[in-house]
Amino acid sequence: MVEIADSYRVRVRQRVYLWGGQQSTASIVEIASMFLTVRNDDSGEPVTIKTEIAAVGGGRVEKDDLGKLLRGQACTIKLNGLIGVYAVQDDGRPTFLNCTMHGI
Repeated sequence: MVEIADSYRVRVRQRVYLWGGQQSTASIVEIASMFLTVRNDDSGEPVTIKTEIAAVGGGRVEKDDLGKLLRGQACTIKLNGLIGVYAVQDDGRPTFLNCTMHGI
């Protein structure tokens, strides 16, 4: 059974966290399997989705560049072990992403 934990809309211009944040240094999700589904608006600009994990000894390290989300595209990211998920929109034109957190 899938349970929706939260649903929200984020304006992206340059770089913005979709989950976690700049001050996070440890994974928040350790017990349950939690996921974040991100969907770009049908009229949205392309964005790159990236994830971060904690670095050994503290700090942050980029884990993966998950690729670009074009207009109307979506992806689902497993949050376990991550400390942040963010979007980058480089050309200065803002776009909106719809985010839904859910667990199993």
